[in-house]
Amino acid sequence: MQFSSVLVSIAVLVAAPLAAADNCNAPLNYCGSSLLKKGRYNDQILQALLVAGQPTDYNHINYSIFNCLGGEGGAIKFVTFCGGSCKDNGQGKSDTC
Repeated sequence: MQFSSVLVSIAVLVAAPLAAADNCNAPLNYCGSSLLKKGRYNDQILQALLVAGQPTDYNHINYSIFNCLGGEGGAIKFVTFCGGSCKDNGQGKSDTC
């Protein structure tokens, strides 16, 4: 009986990190701040900004719009920098400046 309890505990621990990260949904646009709330997007945001020749400061990370290309890792590309604000328009809708 204890062995099955241990297996269940291990399964929960292994699945927890997978459940914590949520991929974007193509073809929606997302604010950087929205992507960061979804999970592990910091590195992808930095890479998308660098590829687009944009600065990688706090404002560009949080207040830029990124298009979700989809795929297993939830690939993104930089669209535009919004300045000081970016609006999360809710689930299933693209974010806007």
